Amino acid sequence: MSPRTQRKTSSSRRTSSQSCTKRPWTAKLAAGLLYSRTGDRVLLLATSVFPEFRGKGVAARLLGGVLDSLRKDNMTATVSCPFAAAYIRAHPEYADIVDARFPGNPHGHHH
Repeated sequence: MSPRTQRKTSSSRRTSSQSCTKRPWTAKLAAGLLYSRTGDRVLLLATSVFPEFRGKGVAARLLGGVLDSLRKDNMTATVSCPFAAAYIRAHPEYADIVDARFPGNPHGHHH
C-alpha cells in the first residue's frame, strides 16, 4: 500500500512490519487501520478513530484511500473489519478489490 494520500490536510504512514496505516488529521493522530499483508493480499483487521474525530468521515477517507492504493498496486483485500465490510457494501465500486478466493467476512458483524 502506498503511504501517499490524496488529501492536503492528512497524510498516511506505515509503522513497523507494515501492520498499521495511521492518518493524522491536522496535527493530531485521528485514525488507524490495522492490517496484515501476505503477498498481493491485505487482510483488513480493524479500523479505529479517536473519539473527537468520530462522525466526521475520517474512517471513510482512510479506508477509501487504502482501497484506492490497493487497486493502484494490483492487490486484493480479505475483509474481517466490520467497518471495512460495511464501507465496501456501501461503495460497490470497491467490490473488485475483495479477494474472491479469501473474501473474509464480507458482511461484517455488528456489536
